[in-house]
Amino acid sequence: MGRRALFIDGNNLYFVQRKLKWNVDFEKLLRYFRGESDFYNAFYYSGYDVNDQNQENFLKALTLIGYTVRKKPLKTISSQDNEEKQKSNMDVEMTLDLILTASHYDESYLFSGDSDFEGVIEYLRVMGKEIVVVSTLGHIAIELRNAADKYIDLSELKPYLEKIHI
Repeated sequence: MGRRALFIDGNNLYFVQRKLKWNVDFEKLLRYFRGESDFYNAFYYSGYDVNDQNQENFLKALTLIGYTVRKKPLKTISSQDNEEKQKSNMDVEMTLDLILTASHYDESYLFSGDSDFEGVIEYLRVMGKEIVVVSTLGHIAIELRNAADKYIDLSELKPYLEKIHI
């Protein structure tokens, strides 16, 4: 086991948590994946609503517990039927960090289910990196699961990562 890094697609993880009907405790997640190994960094990527103070507080808290937070404001996009949606895509930022920091890790844990990452995973594997994808059924593209060295279903980590509300 070599040096580890985490790359978390915050939007994807949000919807995975909703499907699983339990919330991740991000301090536990960091401790669990840091373990006894040599640890490089944990990156968290998220779009955010500039008017949502709770969201801003959450992202600040992640920074305080040890995550490197990459964020950008949500954009409002109008569809052809004049329906407005808020969107923020962080795939480019994640891809850049995966590649530009590759010399600092041996194992990468990618928390996403997006097939857009298939190419970067294949590139990193050619570079000798071990890539583990963490997601859950219904939120992971088969292409991503196939490209990775290993797949972990987040539902199996509930006993270790669930946020307990007292």
